[in-house]
Amino acid sequence: MRMERFGELIRSRLRSEESTGLRSLDDALRAASGAASLLRHAREEMPAALALAALHALETESNPGRRHWLATMLTEDNLWLEPLLNGDLLEEEAAAEVLQSLAASEPHLDVMLLRRLLAGVGGNVARLDERRALRALAAVEKLGVQQRLLPLLAQLLRHPSPQVRSKVALLMGRANFSATRISTLLEAADSRVRANALEALWHSTEPAIAAVFRKALDDPAVRVRVNALVGLALMQDDAALRELERLTQAEDPGLRAAAAWGVGRVGHPDMQPLLKRLAEDPDPGVSRIASRWLASQAPA
Repeated sequence: MRMERFGELIRSRLRSEESTGLRSLDDALRAASGAASLLRHAREEMPAALALAALHALETESNPGRRHWLATMLTEDNLWLEPLLNGDLLEEEAAAEVLQSLAASEPHLDVMLLRRLLAGVGGNVARLDERRALRALAAVEKLGVQQRLLPLLAQLLRHPSPQVRSKVALLMGRANFSATRISTLLEAADSRVRANALEALWHSTEPAIAAVFRKALDDPAVRVRVNALVGLALMQDDAALRELERLTQAEDPGLRAAAAWGVGRVGHPDMQPLLKRLAEDPDPGVSRIASRWLASQAPA
């Protein structure tokens, strides 16, 4: 896809251009020799706005030398993709539309997005903004996680945000099953990472998966154990279904809620009466979860 077309797609879906500083950046790009300091500042502090201004300038610029300069700036570290990572500029739905348009012409878009995310941090992923990292991971998930992303995703396991690490664990598990890698994720201190590592395996056909799920049944975290039971139940393990049913009768409402979620996620038709009973649970959290699953599984 030509960058001019990409710029049109982005601008047509912007939340607002008023707060992005586009006008001053447009002016700077048209007089670049006298605005080097502003451009350096923009690259460091407002890269998405700089990318938008450069894309706009590229559409209207006729001078070959200046067009080459703009294109070089945009392709360096994949700066042109920066607006897709900025939630203040693009709603998630709008970003998804642009991603879909780009995917056909950019077969390595997923790699480019993660490289753009990691650009400029010098290997110190703790410097990455959490919202921006989650935005990039959501985009990669929409594109379909490929094995080639594993080295880039592995770097993000060092991010201080539990939300980022757990999302990475989910995507790494989907990208490729590796007993060694999964074992490493299941030893993580953060229970969300362990739970998402199991969730990533729910639809895997690897024969070793059942043993991974059974080992996780001894995990101290409820969510991890329930995800392991869901994985086994999805493999037609009747004992796992019976254990989920038993947990729905626990005294602890948190445990009942987790089990209700697991029963609903498995979606076994024989569990519908159980979900209906849980929808009448005296705890509002349990009843809300069961009711949502019943509504989502109701015949159209």
